[in-house]
Amino acid sequence: VIKGDLHISEVYQSEDLTPTITLALPVKHLGNTTGILAVELDLFHLWQLISKIRIGKNGYLNLLTPKGKIFASGNGYYKKLAINMTNYPHIELLSAAQNKVFEANTQNKSHLIVFSTLPKPFNWTVTVELPSTEAYALSNKMRTNLVYGIIILLFVVLLTSLVLSRQIILDPIGKIMQRIREISKGRLEGKIILKNKDEFALLAETLNNMSDKIIESQKSLIRKEKQALLGRVASQLVHDLKHPVQSIENYTTLLIEQPEKEEYRVLGRSVLKNELNKINFFLDSLHDLAADIPHYPSKQQLHPLINNVVNSLVPQMHQKNIQL
Repeated sequence: VIKGDLHISEVYQSEDLTPTITLALPVKHLGNTTGILAVELDLFHLWQLISKIRIGKNGYLNLLTPKGKIFASGNGYYKKLAINMTNYPHIELLSAAQNKVFEANTQNKSHLIVFSTLPKPFNWTVTVELPSTEAYALSNKMRTNLVYGIIILLFVVLLTSLVLSRQIILDPIGKIMQRIREISKGRLEGKIILKNKDEFALLAETLNNMSDKIIESQKSLIRKEKQALLGRVASQLVHDLKHPVQSIENYTTLLIEQPEKEEYRVLGRSVLKNELNKINFFLDSLHDLAADIPHYPSKQQLHPLINNVVNSLVPQMHQKNIQL
């Protein structure tokens, strides 16, 4: 103080057990120190102020001396320590903390503790303790909202997938099956109209062409007045079309029941293609029915023929739990 500096003592207890500090000020005259003014300050009002301050709902402040002794607090448990000027319970964690933030248990509850040191000449340390549940309440709420948002998003995606799968797969298959049933019953008029450009649209177009060819063939037979032959042709037509149409219907039913199995989709595409080729070949032959058909015997491989027949029976075997 004689050198002209302000001096603040350590916090100590006065005779009435209240925190107190002593301030020593130089008294100068004409630039020279002529005396010292010493003042003893009672920190009781500061002690009361710290007791009333609340951070959030349950957070509170603590004041520590430079040596780590607690002399004011907003926590009832720490107030007892402050009366005796006891060391702060978390002084070791406070000294080791690098980011001035750490977590510790106070009265068996986890607290988030933030601290800062006041500038000179006080050098007191201010700590803020907030229960971890309250400190992380906002982040927990955000996390909960995020989880709910993800669940809602997944529900929307699932619902959208169901709607799209119905529009892309189920609806076209339903229309194709309905048209196949109509053809199998002899109602050849009508068209299948699909907006998408995929395998189902190709199948629908093939069925439409098949219906057109059948109608054209029937008209041609009528124009040539082959009434006697017409009955046999119609009977043979139903007989020859029944198996490929039935195979197409069975595979479309199987694809509706188990659309996720790639094996059935690949096998179904092959069988559908073969059956449609048979139908087209039959219709082309039917178109030339009026002309004499020459007989040209040719060699055939038996294995592919048997394999095609077996593949066309897969849906019936699946329905009756028969494995080949």
